[in-house]
Amino acid sequence: MKPTKNFIEKFLRYKNDIKDNRDSTISEYRTNLHLFFNYFIKERKWETSIDSLSLINIKSITKENIEDYLYNCKEKDNNGANTRRKKIAILKSFFNYMQKQLKLIEVNPTFELELPKKVKRLPKALNKLEAKLFLKTILDAHLENMERDYAIARTFLNIGLRVQELVDLNISSIGTDELKVVGKGNKERNVFINDKCRETLKNYLSKRQSINNNALFISENNTRLTKISVQVMIKKYFEKMGMPDKSVHCLRHTYGSMNIRSGVSLPVLQELMGHESVTTTSIYVKVDNEDKKRAASMMQI
Repeated sequence: MKPTKNFIEKFLRYKNDIKDNRDSTISEYRTNLHLFFNYFIKERKWETSIDSLSLINIKSITKENIEDYLYNCKEKDNNGANTRRKKIAILKSFFNYMQKQLKLIEVNPTFELELPKKVKRLPKALNKLEAKLFLKTILDAHLENMERDYAIARTFLNIGLRVQELVDLNISSIGTDELKVVGKGNKERNVFINDKCRETLKNYLSKRQSINNNALFISENNTRLTKISVQVMIKKYFEKMGMPDKSVHCLRHTYGSMNIRSGVSLPVLQELMGHESVTTTSIYVKVDNEDKKRAASMMQI
């Protein structure tokens, strides 16, 4: 690999080679850092570009400057608290790298930067009837990639994968009764495949074009599906179903909620869903409690 004078790309290479971050994470870091520095290039009329940012440019940014940028993200770009938290985390990582790894800056402007309070939203899930109707909507549409789309939807509902985990699946990921999943931080986990999901995947593979591509789910161009293409595809079927407010994340949440209602323990569900902390998994208990409250309020005699 050729050395680079671009500090952003140096940082991203470090995240990729040393920290072993996945491609989607690197892409997210790149996008956010470009937005951040382009803001200052425009505001301060720097005679430079992202590719030729100087150390002087980077050193000139203060904690107050970053706070102004985040205020702009909130007021002009309508970024919520969770989005701004993510931006801050990325900036902290970049400036820590400049200070501790490259030792090119003495003062880290993100050191005392406060994080906005995290907003905890209860996930929107489908009930069992809606989940079945969603699958039926795919079959009734009779689109070209019906078998593939149906297999994707059923995999989400029966295994509860993240979108990135699904698009990263390979044909070789499928075992006799397990699916090898690569989650956040490239951590592998094995999840069991139930009979319905196994049969659906088997049917899809029998229709899938026989090409030299190990990716499980492929596009019309015989390339691995992307996160965006899956998000758009699932959204399309929700719109056909008359639920345009729902997104692909709803399918993973449905898996979590249904498992809790079926009596699956939090530690087991945590492992199945690939959560680092059981606190994250516990949100599905809150969803179940909300449903119980609604049911109780309706039974006032």
